[in-house]
Amino acid sequence: MPGICDVDGCDHPRTTYGRLCAYHKRADRRHGHPLQTSLKVTEVAPYVRRVAARMAKEPGREAWKVLRQRWEILVDEGRSLEAARQRGEVTQATQRAAFNILLNVARDVTPDTVISMVLAVYMLREDRPHRFKSDEAFDFQMARRVRALSDVYVASYVDPRTGAVKRVYRDLPPRVLQALAEMLKAAFGVAGNYVARLEQREIEAKRKADAALYAALEGLES
Repeated sequence: MPGICDVDGCDHPRTTYGRLCAYHKRADRRHGHPLQTSLKVTEVAPYVRRVAARMAKEPGREAWKVLRQRWEILVDEGRSLEAARQRGEVTQATQRAAFNILLNVARDVTPDTVISMVLAVYMLREDRPHRFKSDEAFDFQMARRVRALSDVYVASYVDPRTGAVKRVYRDLPPRVLQALAEMLKAAFGVAGNYVARLEQREIEAKRKADAALYAALEGLES
């Protein structure tokens, strides 16, 4: 008989070969951690808007040009790999699948859309670190949010109870999500961490300035 799931508080039996129950095993494969939940687009949206506003404020900054170039380099690598496959050359399946996602995203959205999404997820982690249960969970959520920029990986159906159209994202093998995340981190990770910390410093500076102003205004009453 299998033992109990390793997740604290879960009393469901483990799967035949593993340490988790079926539910937490599925969550681990999909999200990078058995307790990680899907990062919703509504959660990331405010941070995407912040990044977009920063880019729009100073569009000519060299940093944005470099990030766009890095995205194009990634896309070109994907095209080269696909061309090699079509010539009959042996290519690594996981790498090919990850690059295929990037190529589909590149066909559907602009480089700035991708950059904004990646930096936004970094910004969210800086603001709400407990939202991610592990580094791998962060990687998976970033990869999933970038993948979701292309409709290729989205299926829809009508909920018979409500009549509402539901969107469902097709699952990918964990190794593909991790490979995609590694590509994105290599291209944008330094910028993601820097912009996230810069944003936090600016928010804190504004908070202190507001507090000083309130204190000064209270002094008018004396």
